[in-house]
Amino acid sequence: MAWYVANVDSKGCKPVAQKLPNELGIYDMSGNVWEWCEGAATRGGSVGDNSSLCSVTYSGTYPYGRGKDHGFRLVLVP
Repeated sequence: MAWYVANVDSKGCKPVAQKLPNELGIYDMSGNVWEWCEGAATRGGSVGDNSSLCSVTYSGTYPYGRGKDHGFRLVLVP
């Protein structure tokens, strides 16, 4: 379900929907990039992290929050 350090063949973010969706049918909610959240918190882990950090329940506080593995997630409801 998630891109993380042990299953990527090169550094950098991966295209959306290359892994299976979660139980709600939403792709890429864990792994790939750290998600910026309200209050300078980040969630979800990234391609440069271990699988244990690739969870929406894991939260870090990275006020600098700039890097190629930081971003935000959008959900499109058709």
